[in-house]
Amino acid sequence: MLALAGLTPSAPAQETRSEDESALDAGEILIRGEERGAGGLIVATAHCAAPPAIVLDEVMNLEARVAENRSLRGVEIYLREHTPQRVGARWELSVFGFSVVFHVLYTCRRDADTCSYRLDPDRPNDVEASEGEYRVEPRGSGTRLVYTSRTDAGPAFPRWLRRWIAGRSLRQQVEGIRKRAEARAASG
Repeated sequence: MLALAGLTPSAPAQETRSEDESALDAGEILIRGEERGAGGLIVATAHCAAPPAIVLDEVMNLEARVAENRSLRGVEIYLREHTPQRVGARWELSVFGFSVVFHVLYTCRRDADTCSYRLDPDRPNDVEASEGEYRVEPRGSGTRLVYTSRTDAGPAFPRWLRRWIAGRSLRQQVEGIRKRAEARAASG
């Protein structure tokens, strides 16, 4: 969500890609980033043993994220549209005494296997800018989930907080999506 940088950019070498695929197949979540001022670019990738449609459903299950991510204090849905699926959500994040509120507009395009998001410019936000995309790609009988985010937290966020959110909080979010999707796929 508030994916901020502070991580090492990924190397484009073929060996790294092969090692990355092995790590993903072993259940790891790969997070790569590039810091840019008070924000940056971050990409998280995970393999899920569930079909893309179920993974995308769980990406859009915003309410479930609160119980899975200790830094999230709550989410309030203030907009729901169905064609295309659009959702507006007010998020509240609290980390080591820092409280952050931001409003995000999600647009889920099932025909394109994506869910894009951006800050709602008509609502108050404690971050300067954030936009990104969840992309689901068929992979054998499962799915590759790729999350990309570009964020500018602004001057109020210390570097350690940006790194904490980009690491632990993002990992919890992606792991939660994967676990919920795999549980649904196994039960159905």
